[in-house]
Amino acid sequence: MRQAVALLTCHNRRDKTIACLAALFDCVKPADLSVDVMLVDDASDDGTGKAVQSRFPQVKVLLGDGNLYWAGGMRRVFGEALKLDYDFYLFLNDDTILDSYAVDTLVRTYDELQVVWPKVGMVVGTTYDPETRKATYGGLRRASWWRPLRLDLVVPGPLPIPCDSMNTNCVLVSRAAAQEKPHSPVCDAVQDADQYV
Repeated sequence: MRQAVALLTCHNRRDKTIACLAALFDCVKPADLSVDVMLVDDASDDGTGKAVQSRFPQVKVLLGDGNLYWAGGMRRVFGEALKLDYDFYLFLNDDTILDSYAVDTLVRTYDELQVVWPKVGMVVGTTYDPETRKATYGGLRRASWWRPLRLDLVVPGPLPIPCDSMNTNCVLVSRAAAQEKPHSPVCDAVQDADQYV
């Protein structure tokens, strides 16, 4: 049985965080995969942490002091998760509502890519505006070599598409990619691995 952990951080978004977790727990998952959840509650004063513990007691809630913000919270939860040596780390924004097959699709895509490109370290999920269904965040590609700082959002197709960078709203990171630089910030820890949308 393979093990994954979903990693989130939150601050005063109780309803969004609860909705995100409910969608995650409702997701179809591969039969050989179990999913744990770790969440940093960065001193929410709206009761987010307590609401999560009440509704989802299986979630490990870490407390912040209110000064972590998103990046600091994600570094903290990622550092804690690395100690437990999971097969996969699912970076997830607490306002992202996953489709029913999102986790299954991410893992299946990773497995299929591993057969052809063993260095694949991440699979980036694309998020959509719930009303317009327009892609909002996901993998990014350089528009051209002479404008290296311009990155365009990759619109997914039927096959995985390589990307140069990413938004971390929904990213599946393999154990090998996560352990590249375990003491660096989240983005540095996975920068050398190939990424696909």
